[in-house]
Amino acid sequence: MPFTRNILILVTIFTVFSNASIAGTSNSNHVTFDNWVERVKKQAQDQGISPSTLDSAFSNLKQVQIGTSGNKTLSGEQFPNYSLADNRVNNHKRMITHYSNVLFEIKHLFGVNPEVIVALWGTDNTYNQNKKQYPVIDVLTSMSYKQPANSSLKNELFQALKIIDEGRVSTLQMKSDFNGNLGSTPFKPTTFRNYAIDYDGDGKFDIWQNHADIFASTANYLNNIGWKTGEPWGIEIKLPPNFESTQIGLNQQRKISRWQDLGIRMPNGSDLPQMTSSMGSIIQPGTHLSKSYLVFDNYFALLRWKRSQQFAFAVGMMADKIKQPAGTTPMAPFADVSQ
Repeated sequence: MPFTRNILILVTIFTVFSNASIAGTSNSNHVTFDNWVERVKKQAQDQGISPSTLDSAFSNLKQVQIGTSGNKTLSGEQFPNYSLADNRVNNHKRMITHYSNVLFEIKHLFGVNPEVIVALWGTDNTYNQNKKQYPVIDVLTSMSYKQPANSSLKNELFQALKIIDEGRVSTLQMKSDFNGNLGSTPFKPTTFRNYAIDYDGDGKFDIWQNHADIFASTANYLNNIGWKTGEPWGIEIKLPPNFESTQIGLNQQRKISRWQDLGIRMPNGSDLPQMTSSMGSIIQPGTHLSKSYLVFDNYFALLRWKRSQQFAFAVGMMADKIKQPAGTTPMAPFADVSQ
């Protein structure tokens, strides 16, 4: 009997601890979505967001089923060649011509050239094909419910509510992709609050359809994450025979003069351009493995925009293709982005 009693006690203890463990790993399952919404609304009101904004934002709330967006994202292998097709280059050139006046002003205000702004805008839209738009409050509320331990998601939700509360964008216009990114050149709500610009002064921060606002906001953000006026993003280079592969990669940064000493040259065999202040790294991107490029600070700024080497490479190449005069080759000797 004592032995049997001990076994029963052990089984009881094991069951209690097992149930406690299960409860600890599935916390969100013990809170309904409706209860989660009420909790979030209370926290938002504690942050100073008005009851009228909360009523408007949550009045028609729907839970989004995360993972069923239907958005199509091009793979790293497909992306550079697809995004740099001639018809896209020509469309971007027409865009620059159509918005030449506003792009000229933005260039001088923020130090970012028109071809870079339009290349970034077009490439970001190409990266996500058939991009659907959802009410951002629905998306971020659903994401934060599914990942309650991810405080950044809830913060982005509060930032989106503050945008509405400040009157920058209406609840109806606050649409996002399936990851909660706003606008034509996708901004997180936090980024929107810091860098979005009502460029035409109409009282609306419209980064969805107003190209003046889109381009100015893009340039403002790019300037603030490290874009350097008048410097190229990168140049095509020729490696010497038997070049050590360990020298290739973003973590290998050297002055251009040092790369010159190691035998790096322009594709035609001439010396590298003299850029005294720049450090460079060698990359061999995606489907362009047969070619090598020396990339500089502006390439790293594009990586801060989106953490994808294929994306940064495509933006840089598109900007060069837009810039180049007819009948010439991009980056020969390197793209002049100072004019």
